[in-house]
Amino acid sequence: MGQYKRKLSKGIKWYYDFNYLGSRYHSKCIYHSKKEAKDAEIEKLKVLDEQARNPVNDIRLHELMNYRLEELETKKSR
Repeated sequence: MGQYKRKLSKGIKWYYDFNYLGSRYHSKCIYHSKKEAKDAEIEKLKVLDEQARNPVNDIRLHELMNYRLEELETKKSR
């Protein structure tokens, strides 16, 4: 986890870049200060951690019924 600077014509700007569970994440935007980049990185890490701990498996009844019908058609077809 780290914040890195990028020298632009408007001055030095900051971005974050880190690995989490084998995937690389970097900021899509440029921050004016290192503290802003660090705060954004912490917020992104909290969101990713929450998603990893509590995955959302929201499947609708309609989708489940269609899946089951397709499975039965495959098994019972001639």
